[in-house]
Parts: sequence; C-alpha cells; structure tokens
Amino acid sequence: MIGVLYILTCILAGSVFCGFFLPKLKSSAHIKRNQGEINLPEVFVLFPAWYLTGTLFVTWITYFVAYGFGQKKTPLTPANAIVMPMVIILCAVYYYFDIRKKNKEELLKNIKNSWKSDSNVYWVFALIVLAFCVAVMFKSFYVDKDNNMCVGYSVWGDFGAHLSMIRSFSYSNNYPTGYTYFAGEDIKYHFMHEFLVGNLEYLGLRIDYAFNIPSILSLFSTYLLLFVLTCNVLKSKLTACLGALFFTFRSSPSVFTFLANDRSGNALKALWENKSYFTYSDYHEGWGFWCTRVFSNQRHLAFGITALLLALIIFLPYLTEMGRKLSETQENKFKACFFSKDSFAIRDWKLAVGCGLFLGALAFWHGSALIACLSMLFFMAAFSCFRLDYLITAGIAVGMSVLQSKMFITGSAVSPSYFFGFIAENRTVFGVLRYVVLLTGITLLLAVFGMLKTKGIQRYMLWVFFVPFVLSFFLSLTPDIGVNHKWIIMSLMLTSMFTAHFVASLIRQRDVIKLVTAIVLCFVLTATGITELFIQYKEDMNYMRFDQNSEVTLWLKENVDAHEIVLADDYAISEQTLGGIMGYFAYEYCTWSAGYDTNGRKEQLIEMMSSTEPNELAYYAKKLGIDYIIVNVGMRECQYYDFNETLLENTFEEVYTYGEVVSRELKEAGAMDWSIRIFDTRKHIY
Repeated sequence: MIGVLYILTCILAGSVFCGFFLPKLKSSAHIKRNQGEINLPEVFVLFPAWYLTGTLFVTWITYFVAYGFGQKKTPLTPANAIVMPMVIILCAVYYYFDIRKKNKEELLKNIKNSWKSDSNVYWVFALIVLAFCVAVMFKSFYVDKDNNMCVGYSVWGDFGAHLSMIRSFSYSNNYPTGYTYFAGEDIKYHFMHEFLVGNLEYLGLRIDYAFNIPSILSLFSTYLLLFVLTCNVLKSKLTACLGALFFTFRSSPSVFTFLANDRSGNALKALWENKSYFTYSDYHEGWGFWCTRVFSNQRHLAFGITALLLALIIFLPYLTEMGRKLSETQENKFKACFFSKDSFAIRDWKLAVGCGLFLGALAFWHGSALIACLSMLFFMAAFSCFRLDYLITAGIAVGMSVLQSKMFITGSAVSPSYFFGFIAENRTVFGVLRYVVLLTGITLLLAVFGMLKTKGIQRYMLWVFFVPFVLSFFLSLTPDIGVNHKWIIMSLMLTSMFTAHFVASLIRQRDVIKLVTAIVLCFVLTATGITELFIQYKEDMNYMRFDQNSEVTLWLKENVDAHEIVLADDYAISEQTLGGIMGYFAYEYCTWSAGYDTNGRKEQLIEMMSSTEPNELAYYAKKLGIDYIIVNVGMRECQYYDFNETLLENTFEEVYTYGEVVSRELKEAGAMDWSIRIFDTRKHIY
C-alpha cells in the first residue's frame, strides 16, 4: 500500500539525513566501561533516528507542497505525487555515489554488523517492548469487522481533537491550517502528527493503521533510545532493562493506600475488580496523567520524547569529554572548564546543524518536548566541551520555531508566566513537597541513592534530567497548568535510570538479603503502574463506536469545504467531527487549554441563540461566519443556551436530513428526537 511506502520513504530519507549530518551516531551503540564494552545493535539508535528525522522532514515537505495546492479539493494528491518520487530519487542518488566511494563488501559488512550485539538480551527486550507498544495502541483504537471505528474509553476525550484534525487533512483541505474545534482563527495546536496520520489515511491506510503504526514506531523508538542513553550514562544493560520497567510502571503509594483503606474484607478481590483510577491523593491521578494511558491518549508525545532522547545521546559525548579532561588535568579546573581552547570551539558543525534542524522541525509536532530538550541541553552545555556546537543547534532550533510560529500563530506562540506548585492543592513549599512524594513514591529517593553510587558527569546528568521537572512547578505556558504533566513524565522517565542503577547495584552484589530487597523494591516501584495498566485494559473493554460508512460523515466529507465553518454540538467526538469539518465551537476544554478565547465565543453563541426573529438569526450567522448548522440531540439538549429549532427551520434551507424528525407535539410529550439535520445559513427562506 502507498501509505506503507510513505513510511518506508521517510525511514529511507532519515538514513540519508543521519548519514550526512550524524555519521558517527552509531558509535553510541558501542560503550566503553571499566570492565570490557557494551556492544548494542547499532539499529537500536539508527532506526529511531532514521524514523524520527525522515518523518519530520518528508512530512513537512509534503505539508508545504500540499499547502501550495490548498485551493484544490484534494491537495494531498499532487503533494504526494511530487514529494515521494523526489525523495526516493534523491536518496537513490545519494546511495549511488556513497556506494561508489566504498567497497561493496565493506558496505554489506557494515549493514550486517549493525544488527550484531554482544548479547541476545537486547533482542528479547526489543521484542517485548514492541509487543507491548502494539497491544497498548491497538487495544485503545481499532476498526472492527463491521467497519466500526472503536475508540476506547481511556482515550475518547483527547481523540476527538486528534481525529477531527486528522480528517481535516484526509477528508478535506485544511490549508491554511486552522483548529477544527475553533474555526476561523490560527492554529496554536501542534498538529503535524495529525497531518502525518491524515496523509497516511489519504494514501490508503485504514484509519486505525494510519494512527497506530506511527504511534507504535514512536513509542518503540522511545524505548530503544532510552535503553541506549541509559547504557551510555550508567554503563549497564541490567540498569537499562530496569529503567525501562520503571518508566513503564510508575512509582506511587496509591495502590497500597487502596489496599489499606479497603473495608470489604477481601482487599485483593476488591483491587482485582476495581475499574477506576486511584483517587487517594491530590495530584489528580484519576485523570490518567501518569500511567501508560498517556501514551495511548496523546499519540504525539512519544514522537517528541524520541527527539529529546536522540538530542541527549548526540551531545552526551561532549559532556563526557569535558569530564574526562577535568579528571585528568592538574591545572585550575575552573579555567579548564570555562576558558580552555575546547570550551568555546566548534567540534562538528554538521552534527550541530543536523541536530538543530530536527529539533527546529519539532515545534509543531510537540512543542513541550522541544522546550524540555533545549532546557536540558542548556545545562549540559554549561559543563561541556565545544559549546559553540550547542549554540548552533539552539540557534537553528529556536529560529525555525519562531518562523513556524509566525506562519501559523497570530501573536505569541506561548504566554510564559510564573506559576508555583503545578496542580498541588496546597501551593506552599511543604505542600508541594508532599505533593511530589505522593506523586512519585520512593522513586526519586532511590534515584538520589543511585546517583550517590556514581561520580562526575554521571552524577551531574541526574540534575540535568530534573530540569523539566523543576520547570513544571514554576512555569506556565498555557491557561491550563495541567499540560505541564508532560515535562514531569519526561523527567521521571530519565531519572528512573538512576533508580534502576540503585536496584541493579543490589542485584549485582549476589547477596541473598540484598537480592530480596531488590525484588521488594521492584514490586513497590511498579505495583501502582501495573495495576493502572490493568485498569486501562478494563476501561478499554468499552468503546465508543462510529460507523466508518456513516451517511452523515460521508455527506460532510463530500459537501463541506475546510474553509466553511460549521456550528454543531460541543461533543468531543461524533459523526460530525469525523467528517473533517471546521467546528465553530467544539469541545470546550481542548480549546480553552490551547489558549483560545472560549468564553468570548460562547457568549457570541449564546447571543446568537437568543435570537427571536429569522432576520436576527441570519444576521448573527453571517456576522460569526457560520456557514452550516448541524442539529442533533446534543444541540437540542444543550445546557447553556435555549435552542429554538423552529426558528432555524423558518430561517435557513435544510440541505440534509438523517433519520426521522420528531414532531413538535411528540417532543412536547417527552419523545427524544435523534434525527440529524443540516442547515445552510447562506440559503434563506424567510
């Protein structure tokens, strides 16, 4: 299928990008330590890098070409017809000249060696992780045998925004791009992952494959790069395996609080039958912020984290080089660190430019990951060699981000402000400390213990990893401070390697008591996370089902342009939002948290619905730019305005009806009207 070919084209393009800008990247798979070496399969770092960079640039190019054909009904047709062959030809030319430079036997040997390793445990790890990623993604979202789109209860809230944006590209022509939940304004939402999925669906992949395959590859890449980074920082594959375990299943005292508070007489049975997330603390764990649900819910998060991990791996040798020099020098260490020849020099301009390019391209894929990455690189640069490389990377990344913001956003991309305490109910110093303990359990304490078993640059990396965690408690970028939970997740993922380092140190001592202690710690660290995974599994036993062949969805796809604004109910996801339409006022939380003026638009909508005359209603529809009004049970039951369906019938022409319309007499008698009616506000009948 062409969609699969597109993904393979992205990976191929990524191999060329990395081959030119990051040719030494595979060396991070070979780690020297005091006792021998760790030789990971080079594909552990190469595949994620190829997938990430290739997908970033090929998809951006496809988007801009489609943007140029935005006035056509199907701009993705010429965009893909131009970009895919062009990329394949350029890659073929690159490899043709590359092969001419090298001996063919040497090239084949390098390809073969990229799969070699010093242990089969790496492949066991990769297979387990891949199976886990597939299960998590397809359990929460799939298409059944009856062609129904099944959206799990654990993800439906966020998926409304994702799927409506996806369909605005695969079913419509959302160029210039706007937010489907708040039509008529700019796009503050990082939408490029949705464009990728929309393009894959347009190219023939069924919607669940189009959404799940990139999500699986992104989360799988995150695990591989986390493994590579852990081995590079702490020089232990056991630590890397445990770090992945602790990243997957979070540390929290909540499950033990549940067991302690149970009054049923059979706490384990009560836990087994429990179907809701724990709510025993004040950090809103019932929202599913902290468990594996966040990766199935926010599919673009893993893609951003992959970019962050890749950047850390790329620049880690700069930090370790300075650490080595400081340990060997007999001179003034302060001078050696900040005023030596290598302190402010350029080591590899291609590496710096390449890293800056893929980080800069990340801005509208996952802006939070970009900010977290740049903040950590800043603290790494403080004690690294060749700081000009960091400066080049940061300059390119920030410059590209600003250009993208100027293109897509009116005004500022973010509104940074001081906000202490994140979502802790008691935002005092001691209240926040209590919150952190409830949130993280013992993992941070054990991470500090693990840090004490390291020295030099290894120890400093823990503080680097804490940077996004600290930012989340002091900085707000949007009206919804809750979105900072992504920074906390990133920090906990990285600090978990030091927790794992401490537990691994107990296992290595081959002492029975310490081994038992390590096993107990593993249980305590993962019990809540494992329980929450089962809760998510139970939650996703229930689905919201949407007919892929829905007449309403297909009518909207064929008849409504992306530049036309549609007023519908404010459901998160429905047959209407799946039609690729631009909604005037959709799911309020998503628009508010993104920084849109939801209150102002709601007031306008209430004012419009207060109309009593046809000419007044038509005036407001024209003033607000509303082209269609979709009437369904959600609008009829709306709580914040009085809906007058009769006035609508007497004002605008009805252009589509689905289902039997219930008479006014039956409605007054209590009958529910499930029909769907679409009115064109440009066609008056009064």
